[in-house]
This record gives sequence, C-alpha cells and structure tokens, in this order.
Amino acid sequence: MEDLIETPARLLAKVRFRQIRCFVDVSRQGSFMAASGALGLTQPAVPRSIRELETTLEVTLFDGSQRDAVLTVHGRKLFDVAEAALLLTEGMHATLGPDASHELLRIGAPPNVCGLTVPAIGAIPDRLKAE
Repeated sequence: MEDLIETPARLLAKVRFRQIRCFVDVSRQGSFMAASGALGLTQPAVPRSIRELETTLEVTLFDGSQRDAVLTVHGRKLFDVAEAALLLTEGMHATLGPDASHELLRIGAPPNVCGLTVPAIGAIPDRLKAE
C-alpha cells in the first residue's frame, strides 16, 4: 500500500528543471509571453511546462482569473525555493565551466542507415566550430 502514496521526494523527482526555470521566469516577468521571450521558448511551451508542474505538484501556482501571471498562495510558497534551486544550479554550471553545458544527444536509427548518417552527424560539431 505504501507504494501508492507519493512521498515528497518521489514527487520532486518528477519535477523537471525546465519547469522550474519557466515557473521562476513567469513569476519574475509577470507574464507568460514575456517569459517565453526571455527563455527563448515558443509561447505555448511555457504554459504547458507550468501546467505539467502544477499537475505534478497537485497545486495551482498562478491565478487563472487574472490577465497577468499572478502567483497563488502555493505559487508564492514555491517561488523562493524554486528561485534558490535555480540559482544553485546556475552556480554549479558556472563553477564547472563552459564544458558543463554540453548535453548528450542520442540518435536512434536502423542499422542499415547508421553507416550512412552517423559519420555525417558526427561531423556537424566540427563544421559549426569552423563557421
């Protein structure tokens, strides 16, 4: 029966960094549109991330009756913690240096295609550096 109950640690493990970043930026900017511009995301991506975060945490973070992005009681409680987590993560990236921002890209392809495409894909970073 314990497996059916979400513990805070299990709940937080489902939260994605992008959702926290979107939440903090919408809170700071006061609008979803401004946050999407600041984050370099499409406008639909930001509210979608917020909805996913609200669903995961099972709370409403922004007052839907307001034109601007106004935090609810739960949103105000989460903001300080989320902002601190964001600052901590940015500090870790700054400490580790520019190489820490590289992310792994996994590409799946059938074996008969791999021989043709994988070498070409592998050459892309070299071409980008040359430009």
